[in-house]
Amino acid sequence: MDHTALIFSSFEAAFAIVTIIIVQISWRYRDRVTGFPLLVTAVSAAAYAIASFIMPFVSDPLTWHLVNNIRYPLGALIATGSFFIAVEFTQNEQYKHPIVIGIFGFLVLLDATVALTDPIHRLMIADQFVTETGIYAAVLGPLFWVHVIVGLGIGSVSISILLSNLREARGVYRTQNVVLVVALGILAIFFAVQSVAAINDRFDLATVGIVGYCSLILWGLFRADLLKTVPVSRETLLKSMDDPVIALNENDVVVDLNAAAIELFSVDDTAIGSDVEAVFAEYPALKTRVGRVELEAETRDEITLSRNGVTQYYDLLVSPIVSRDTTSPTVNGTLGRIVVLRDITDRKQYETRIETHNRTLERLANVISHDLRSPMATAQNLVTILKLNIDEPNESAERSLSELEALIGDIEAFASHLPALARESTYVEHPTEFELAPIAAAAWRAVDTDGLSLLVADEITLSGDPRRLRQVLQNLFQNTAQHARPTATTVTIGHLADRDGFFIEDDGPGIGAAQDNEIFDYGMSTGDGTGIGLAIVRTIVEAHSWRISVTHSDRGGARFEIDTNPT
Repeated sequence: MDHTALIFSSFEAAFAIVTIIIVQISWRYRDRVTGFPLLVTAVSAAAYAIASFIMPFVSDPLTWHLVNNIRYPLGALIATGSFFIAVEFTQNEQYKHPIVIGIFGFLVLLDATVALTDPIHRLMIADQFVTETGIYAAVLGPLFWVHVIVGLGIGSVSISILLSNLREARGVYRTQNVVLVVALGILAIFFAVQSVAAINDRFDLATVGIVGYCSLILWGLFRADLLKTVPVSRETLLKSMDDPVIALNENDVVVDLNAAAIELFSVDDTAIGSDVEAVFAEYPALKTRVGRVELEAETRDEITLSRNGVTQYYDLLVSPIVSRDTTSPTVNGTLGRIVVLRDITDRKQYETRIETHNRTLERLANVISHDLRSPMATAQNLVTILKLNIDEPNESAERSLSELEALIGDIEAFASHLPALARESTYVEHPTEFELAPIAAAAWRAVDTDGLSLLVADEITLSGDPRRLRQVLQNLFQNTAQHARPTATTVTIGHLADRDGFFIEDDGPGIGAAQDNEIFDYGMSTGDGTGIGLAIVRTIVEAHSWRISVTHSDRGGARFEIDTNPT
């Protein structure tokens, strides 16, 4: 072997070794986004470089033909792997459709079939001959040029995808994007030159492109965090979102953030690629809170952030980012997590005002209730003294004394119920979501409903105060038990058909039409009751910003309708 041949063979050997190193490195990153197609590309590139290295040493014509041709499907695999690296990096999920993957798989399989059966049909290598240096060379056939055109076409599409993404890339993403564009450009150029103007029969220029491509990928791994900070959340983050949003990968490195987050944390695009602790440096409470959340967990909490003497309240949501492509390998099933901060300062200040108002209202009710007890007790004592001092009161005087006693009793009842009315009228500050059925069952057990049965006809989910709603149902059940038996047999709860809300109805005698508008008034009773129960029902319903009305059921009984979204 002459010196020139030795030099070329040494280059081929060195290039093969470099590609093997790339395979070892890419294996460690195979579970990251773009890691799997990179592994496929690296393995194919290593096999291509090894085949190019051993070709000059093959003396059997058939073996040389097969070793030469095995490089063609390997080249197709390199082009395919590079395409899917570009697709995953830019998050063009539509190109990962099973049909697209199937088309690429078919092309590679077809390329391999044609290449390895070429000694029979001679459509890729039309002929082969021995050169003056004693090695084999090929006369290219028509399918070889089809192979080249398809391969370069795939490369061109990959570069176009990356260039389209480059316009919007920021921070470290721009560097990564440029690395991939340049690497693919080098790969395509050297493959094209080798195909149309090879410089030496002993040296394959395509291996230079492969090594250049793989070397840039290697540089990107260690200098631009190519697989550590891929833009996993670009489709998740909406540019128009007013709330600060920041996306982290599984290593808590910032991979994206929107304009609101940039303003809140006083950073710029260079924050992309930085550790989250650096971005949250001025907010240690936030750093601690986010750090406690496991990668695959979702949590919502309220957090107070103070800066420059100003206190702001935020609703903190930390959610895992899960790939929409279930076939794509990820670490622990997640790509990272999204941190969303929604400013709730106005709401918290409003709640504080409401709480202050509620405390004032309840305190005032207690004062009035307390202050009424003393004069009512005095009045009752005076009535008692009058009864004792009047030996034989006439009918008119006796009736007046009885009415006066009843009036005093009503005022005392009002005074005793006033704190409860004030308490239940306060706005529901922290509504929770709950199912109605178990609340209804608990209220039913608290009432003497002997002879009645309860039917919850629908699954109903509400947002409110379950304790207060239990009191509503308990009072309504008590009303039915007192006034609708023995005619009534069943109390039914179900969805309202024409609007948001639910109904409670019975099959009893119903209520008079004249009472419909007055039944919820304080002191209004259809029987021997105090008229307090339904007044509290309306008070609690309105504290939820709902509306209650009464009508007749299809079976003639009373039907209470609670509209949970009144207009």
